[in-house]
Amino acid sequence: MALTTARPASEGSGIPDRPLSPRNEKKAHALGLTSATGLVVGSIVGTGVFTMPAVLAGAGTMGIVVLGVIAVGAMLLAVLFGQLTKRVPNSDGGLYAYSRHEFGDFAGYLVGWCYWIQAWAGNAAIVASWVFYVDALFGIDHPTGMENWGIALLGLWIPAAINLAGSTASRSLPSPVKSLAGAGAAHDV
Repeated sequence: MALTTARPASEGSGIPDRPLSPRNEKKAHALGLTSATGLVVGSIVGTGVFTMPAVLAGAGTMGIVVLGVIAVGAMLLAVLFGQLTKRVPNSDGGLYAYSRHEFGDFAGYLVGWCYWIQAWAGNAAIVASWVFYVDALFGIDHPTGMENWGIALLGLWIPAAINLAGSTASRSLPSPVKSLAGAGAAHDV
């Protein structure tokens, strides 16, 4: 069965349906719905779930309003990326590909670099949260810098090793391991 970039007839976009390239069709079938959903959930349910309530506790009841605004923003981003995927169906996707397609090479280059730098900052925040979480989980009251450094390295390299093994190889891992790895891999580029 060939996958296409089908659009409802009511859209009237004028863009004909095109079959996916063989490479993209192979990628679409490689994971399957369950594994792809697990990867997305593992990436979203990351450190934010563990750190957001502590940060928002100081805001009092306004924290719930903030969570609502964040949820609306996340849904808008999901719709945006869904529409971009329809508009640029045969690319590998991502911020670089979409901005390059719409605005040219320089915009794609600039967005790619900005995203990469943002990913570094995101990884630092994820690792800091990971260290605090592990310290609290195991009751480490006054950790030394070297202990926290070791915890941070484990929090970076275990998800990196899982990512390097590949998504199909990581399917054999138990779900809790994938969830923890997804928390660390949320911003991996």
